[in-house]
Amino acid sequence: RRSRRQEMRAAEKKAKEVQEDLKEHKPDQAAAEADAELKVLHREEEAEKIKEANSRPRLAKALLRMSALIRQVAREKKDLKSDTEAAKKDAHKDQEYAKSLEKSLGTKESNATEDLSLGSEVDQTLYCWSLMLPFGYEPGLLKKQYDRGAGIFGCDKAQVFTNSTTLLDSKTSAQIPILKMVELLDFSLSVPFGGKWYTALNTDVFNRIWQKVVALGVYRNYAWTVKADPDTVFFPDRLRLSLRSRVPKWIAQKRNDSGCGTCGLPRFYRDDCAASVRYLQQSHTCEEALRLIARPVPTDCGCVCTAEQACDWPARTDGEITSWRPSDPSAMYINNCKFGLHGPLELLNNQAVTLYVDSLSSCTNLPNDLWGEDKYLDRCMLQLGVTRVNWFNLLSETACGETPAPCISNDIAFHPFKTADEYFACQASARAFGDVQV
Repeated sequence: RRSRRQEMRAAEKKAKEVQEDLKEHKPDQAAAEADAELKVLHREEEAEKIKEANSRPRLAKALLRMSALIRQVAREKKDLKSDTEAAKKDAHKDQEYAKSLEKSLGTKESNATEDLSLGSEVDQTLYCWSLMLPFGYEPGLLKKQYDRGAGIFGCDKAQVFTNSTTLLDSKTSAQIPILKMVELLDFSLSVPFGGKWYTALNTDVFNRIWQKVVALGVYRNYAWTVKADPDTVFFPDRLRLSLRSRVPKWIAQKRNDSGCGTCGLPRFYRDDCAASVRYLQQSHTCEEALRLIARPVPTDCGCVCTAEQACDWPARTDGEITSWRPSDPSAMYINNCKFGLHGPLELLNNQAVTLYVDSLSSCTNLPNDLWGEDKYLDRCMLQLGVTRVNWFNLLSETACGETPAPCISNDIAFHPFKTADEYFACQASARAFGDVQV
């Protein structure tokens, strides 16, 4: 602006000089030209002053908004820091608990970076389910996900559990395909809130749903079971890609390779060797059952199993920890957060689902009325000796000390996004910026 004023003053001075020079020859014309040039200069200077005056309040408003935003970010960082420190303390307690269980049980825990690289040997079929509350945003959000084939509706098989389909219905509800995927529950989904973080104390509700999953038996036709919350932006294709390279080899090996697969007798060819051993244990010891089942066909099944693979180990109490040796060492679940398992996306292989539901009675010492379902499942699995694989890019979520928005990473799921606009904006951003090999 200063240089502009200097130019205007120089031009004004020159115009006056020209005006004086021309007065002798054409005084009227020179005066008119000089006056016109001066008017143009004055108009430009006045416009600059007006523009400068108008820009000041806008600049002030922008500075105020920026200042408010800085203060808000500072508060959020402070809150996040305090929450993160508290969560780290809880996570440290969980790790100590896990170590005590590993010491007493000899359980395996993989960091998902060791003994990997399996390629196509791993079965990547997915059975996915969500619990839908019959009110609020969830019915509409799930319906839009179904319309676009997003979330759990990109899995090999999807199911929605709820106790009412009212908000999914219309005048022609019988013609809505999504209703064929809905499984009605005959109990209330209402839960109290409480605990240190004042979260939903929903363990009993989800345990009953897990029991329903096992009773329906659909999950047995697929290698992996995924439980996803409706507000979780989930990419099944990314999960399949990761399963090909991130599952530990000793988990994925077929049990038939070791001779402890299915019974060799023609009329019992579908029977699992381990199940046959546990049946014999009703009247025999573990060692006797293993010896009987190992007799060659046609005398018996010809199953060559170890006690760890097949026997049903009795519960034992070790101090305050009731432990259980799993009958299926291939059972595995994924820990998706450095603070412990978080519920927006849970991934279990079908052996772990079966073992969890069959052994719920062995976890009655855990406080199901004080914990959310994710913490209860995590602790119960550890107590049962199920393999826990740490896989921290499975889920990006706020409660794990992360910033999922704007969803530009290659994580497999992002949480929480409760409106359709937020949900599909996150999905589009992840597709545009994060679709690289995970």
